[in-house]
Amino acid sequence: MSTFRSAILVPLFMAVATTTFAADFPQAPPNQKEAEAQGLQRVSLEELKKFIPGIVGNKGFRGESIS
Repeated sequence: MSTFRSAILVPLFMAVATTTFAADFPQAPPNQKEAEAQGLQRVSLEELKKFIPGIVGNKGFRGESIS
């Protein structure tokens, strides 16, 4: 009985929690012109590298490096 109750309550709580926290997150502008009108700025790759530590290395399906 306890497992059944958990199986019902956990997804219900997750559904309520996600809609609650999503209400505080602002909507993204649909295009770049409206984003700039709201004062948002694009970030260049060099600026992003300051916030991402380390080197990101990707390997393809056959093992070759993807840049």
